[in-house]
Amino acid sequence: MLKRIILILITILAGIVFITVFYSRSLVSFMLKKQLYNIFPQAEVSLKVSALNLNQLRVSDIDIHKNNVYSINIKEFLVAYNIRSLLKENSWEVLLDKPEIKISTPQKSLASFANNLNLPNPSGKSMIKSVNINQGVVNLNSVEINTFIDFSANLDLVDKVITELDLKTSLIKTLGVELKNLFLHLNSSQGKITIGQLNYSKIRSKDITANVALNKDELRISDIKARLFNGDITLNVEIDLKNPFSYKTNLTAKGIDIETLVKDLDLDKKFVMTGKLTGKLSLEGVGPNLKILGGEFSTVEFGGGQLIIMDTRFLEGIAKNSHQSMDLIVDSFKNYQYNVGLVDLSLEDNNILIKVSLDGDNGKRNLSVVLHNFKL
Repeated sequence: MLKRIILILITILAGIVFITVFYSRSLVSFMLKKQLYNIFPQAEVSLKVSALNLNQLRVSDIDIHKNNVYSINIKEFLVAYNIRSLLKENSWEVLLDKPEIKISTPQKSLASFANNLNLPNPSGKSMIKSVNINQGVVNLNSVEINTFIDFSANLDLVDKVITELDLKTSLIKTLGVELKNLFLHLNSSQGKITIGQLNYSKIRSKDITANVALNKDELRISDIKARLFNGDITLNVEIDLKNPFSYKTNLTAKGIDIETLVKDLDLDKKFVMTGKLTGKLSLEGVGPNLKILGGEFSTVEFGGGQLIIMDTRFLEGIAKNSHQSMDLIVDSFKNYQYNVGLVDLSLEDNNILIKVSLDGDNGKRNLSVVLHNFKL
């Protein structure tokens, strides 16, 4: 009789526990969906609360998508906490297992896409101490970037640093630049990056290495070393990641082969030029718009070279500006040998001004080229 009563009591208690847990999970599921509906208006949301107890909340098979605009899939979302410090600031540890994020807005920027979301204000107190992202995938297709990225990361939200990040992608296309076989490793928001090849228009650069430091909204890429136009360049870049993003760049070049540069830029039908350049270049911009440009290059270290101009329209312009006959100008740029060459770059009203001064045994030659309304 006593055993039967105990068995009945255990059954009743088990039922109460089951009902409590069931409805607790249902309530948490309802609250999570409501929050996600608020963040992602008009999106379809599904998820499953697979565990809820005094130490953790485990949500699996999270799916958020809106037509063909974006989709977010997370295999598992785990929040680990201590019941004694459940409501304490910076006490939760979050795990995102195999998140897959796809955003496709080919006619819009990522910033305009983000403006359509009701993202929570990051200011104020946070319950989250750290976030661990395991085997994440990001697929982006927008006006400014097209890429597919694999990554894993550990984020410290108390000190606001990336404690560890491993990122790799076979291709990134952004603002006319192609980056192939990019690998990035960060530890405490500092690390190294390697890029197999960089393409911009007809420009090719290979085997790029650099140091990287990320501090909140500022990204610094320093001591970038690469081969460019059969010469060597060292580059330092500072990028402000806030919208709109801005950048500052300083470049030092040595032994840039002018003949290779002319061919890679598809200018070899207009003129032929040999020699090697050494110098410095600095530029600043906001988004695709260049704001400041300054550069000085010289052939002094490597000697002179040869210049032959075949573009008759360009020669006609020189003749007109110098008030000299066309025959005289054509003859003066026929197999012209120079001993010293100087190149000066500047920016004026969104136009890049290139001034070339050459000095040889047959006299001096001065050339000017203007690239109108230049944008990256």
